[in-house]
Amino acid sequence: MIKTKKYIIQLFLSMIVLMIVSCEPKIVTDVEVPNVPAKLVLFGFLSPDDSGIEVEVSMSAPIFGSSINSGDLTVSNANVQISNGTLSVNIPFNTVTQMYQVSQSLFPIVAGQTYTITASANGLSVKGSTTIPKNIIYSDKANVKLITNSATYEEQYIFTFSWKDEPALKNYYRVHFEKPYENWGGDSAAYSLGDGMFKDENKDGTIISGQFEHTNYSGAGLPQIFYLYLLNTDINYYEYHRRRLVYFGDDPFSEPFQQYSNVEGGLGVVSSFRKSRIVVTP
Repeated sequence: MIKTKKYIIQLFLSMIVLMIVSCEPKIVTDVEVPNVPAKLVLFGFLSPDDSGIEVEVSMSAPIFGSSINSGDLTVSNANVQISNGTLSVNIPFNTVTQMYQVSQSLFPIVAGQTYTITASANGLSVKGSTTIPKNIIYSDKANVKLITNSATYEEQYIFTFSWKDEPALKNYYRVHFEKPYENWGGDSAAYSLGDGMFKDENKDGTIISGQFEHTNYSGAGLPQIFYLYLLNTDINYYEYHRRRLVYFGDDPFSEPFQQYSNVEGGLGVVSSFRKSRIVVTP
C-alpha cells in the first residue's frame, strides 16, 4: 500500500513538471546575415629567372552576401599594369591561359628593384608591391636514397638537401622536389615529391638542411631523375605559401584560418623570388 501511494505521488509530480516545461515560451532568435561584397583578387609572383610575367585577377566568393558562381570568378576585362617606379606597361589578357601575361623581353624583371602591380575592374581597384631578392641560392648538397621493398612492391625515396644561408640578411626559402615525366599528350610535366618552407631565423649565415620522404609503387627499373628547386623568396611569398602548404580545404577536421594577403584594396599576393634548379639521381 505504501509503495502504491509513493508511485502515485511520483506520477503526479512528473505531470506537474511536464506541464511547467511545456508552458515555457519558445525563444526565436533572428540573426542578420552580414552582406559582404565581393572583392578583387590579385596574384602575381615575379622572378628574373622566368621568361614572362603572369598575373591572375579574379573576384572573391564571400560566404555571406552576394553569391558568385565559381566559373564566373576570373576577371578578363581588368586594366592590369606593372611598374618599377619609372616605367610601366599594360599586361594583356590571354584567353587561353585565362591570365594576364607579358614577356620579360618587353618588360624585364631586375633583381633588387621594387615592382608594383595594379588592377582595376568593375569599379574596384587593387595593388600590391614586392622587392625582388638579389641573389640566386644553390644547394651545396642534394641526395636521393632509394629503398625498394619487393614484398610490398613499394619504393621509398629519401631526399636530403642543404645550402649556405646568406649572412646579415633576413632570408626566406622554398625547397621543392619534383619528378619530370611525359603526359599522355607527349608534353613534359612533373609531380611534386616534397615541398617545404624555411627561414634563417636563428640560423643566419649557417648551413640550413632538411629531408623529405616519398613512397610509391615500384617503377619499371628505368633510370630516374629528379629536380630540386631552391627558391630565395621575399617575405610575402614565404608567408603565403607557408599557409597554403598546410591548408586542406576538403579536410573536415582542419581548423579554418585566414590566408595571407598583402594587396591593398582587395585580396591576394604580389611577391617575388630567385630560383635555382639542379638534377638529382638516386
